[in-house]
Amino acid sequence: MRPARSKAAMRAAYLELLGEMPAHSITVRNLVERAGVNRSTFYRNYVALDDVLDDILDGLDLNAEGILPDAVRGERVIDRIEAHLLQHKENSAVARTILLSERAPALEAHMERKILLMLESGARSGNVREDVPTSLYSYFFAAGLTRMICEWTRRGCEGDVGAIARQILAAVRTINTGE
Repeated sequence: MRPARSKAAMRAAYLELLGEMPAHSITVRNLVERAGVNRSTFYRNYVALDDVLDDILDGLDLNAEGILPDAVRGERVIDRIEAHLLQHKENSAVARTILLSERAPALEAHMERKILLMLESGARSGNVREDVPTSLYSYFFAAGLTRMICEWTRRGCEGDVGAIARQILAAVRTINTGE
């Protein structure tokens, strides 16, 4: 099996096992048996089981860079935000599996870090108010957005994507204007 296929098999096996048992019960042996690879293949690719989860989380990242700068300039970005949410919805099975497990905090922290990076890139481009520390605005926005997206995902991404996109856009504009 090629390295990329081996890693994909191990990621898929980890998610299957996570859906069947608590994360602390998953062993390297369970994982390699389910993935159809040998132990040396696991250790050639990962140091520990948490590395498999990190690999999965990296694959979940939405390409959201650029939303904040465009949104605060007032450009019509609602369609772009909706497209990102629809992409998340289409790929939500993996995120939902993690969010419904004891590993949910790892995904939530990962998402919050990515959202903070997006917000900081907006601040560097000069699109956020300068009279309030960007980190304070960014932190609260990232925490709230993370909770909203995680809860939406836990519920199976039910509901109007447009309504969620409008909430995101309103929050970004609030950060920019302070109103």
